[in-house]
Amino acid sequence: MNKEQIRERLMEFFNKGNGSSSGKLKLSQIHPCPRYQWFSLNEGNKPSNLETLGHYLKGLVWEDWLRREIFVDAEYQREVRLMGVRGFIDFFFPETSTVLEVKATNSSSVPFLPDLQHIYQVATYMLALKEEGVREPKGLILYIPVDKPSLMLETIWEVELEEEFELMLMERVREMIEATKREVEPNIPDGFRPESEPCSGSRYGKPFICPFHQFCWGEDSISIIAGEIVDELGDWVEVYEEIVGMFGPFMERRKWFEGKLKDWMKGNENSGKTVEMRGKRWRLILVKGFREEVDLKGMREVFGDEPLKPFIKKIPFVRLKWEKIED
Repeated sequence: MNKEQIRERLMEFFNKGNGSSSGKLKLSQIHPCPRYQWFSLNEGNKPSNLETLGHYLKGLVWEDWLRREIFVDAEYQREVRLMGVRGFIDFFFPETSTVLEVKATNSSSVPFLPDLQHIYQVATYMLALKEEGVREPKGLILYIPVDKPSLMLETIWEVELEEEFELMLMERVREMIEATKREVEPNIPDGFRPESEPCSGSRYGKPFICPFHQFCWGEDSISIIAGEIVDELGDWVEVYEEIVGMFGPFMERRKWFEGKLKDWMKGNENSGKTVEMRGKRWRLILVKGFREEVDLKGMREVFGDEPLKPFIKKIPFVRLKWEKIED
């Protein structure tokens, strides 16, 4: 085994989407939006990335600890089926008919829990148990903030399964099954809007846009979903610029001072690679290095424009400026 072989195995895992397959339905794929289900099943899963994989592995580590040390009386990865679609409950307690789903998260996400899709997942498992004949199943979600595990004592959520919710879940599972057969995606549900959940909005305190947003609302949809996000972020931009303004004179003085020192060091061949400037309370270390770059202006002077044209690319760029709308 060498470095390249390890890279190849990792890339093979990423490229097949963590072992997921769009052809294998799972109850954990249920989603508040039927179109999301259809697109995710028919467009295929995106390859995994290291961030997603790391989050997945953290969850497995905590799940294994709970299995061995805490919930030894539970059935681990208990299989259920609903309309033939399989699901696997993290922990099932037969004596109390309780479903427990464990999710890894971080402390910054705690104020925004529980996640709606996780509620759908647990409720679907509960519904599958009812179809098996289990009476009055209960549902719980345990979130484990991996950066501050002590918070798990405060991040346990109950899931209720009411009749109206049951009917909607049955419909979603039915649509999930049909998604693998039908060639045309389902219609956009009544009440869905491009600028609001579950199509876009704020999730875990960050701006969110559904990955399939353009399929529902068009290529230019980002221009119409941004209203609320622009206002929210604009308020913070205003506060930020006020704070920056307070430090403006200091920043200008620092920029001037550092610029003078850099110019001096660049032009002084005898300065050495490292120079230290020392005051009574602080010291400033300057390190001189060199980098190679293409002198395009010099090349033009020698060769002219024509030989260089095949190697010149026009790269688009966008400048952003925040302005408050006055009444």
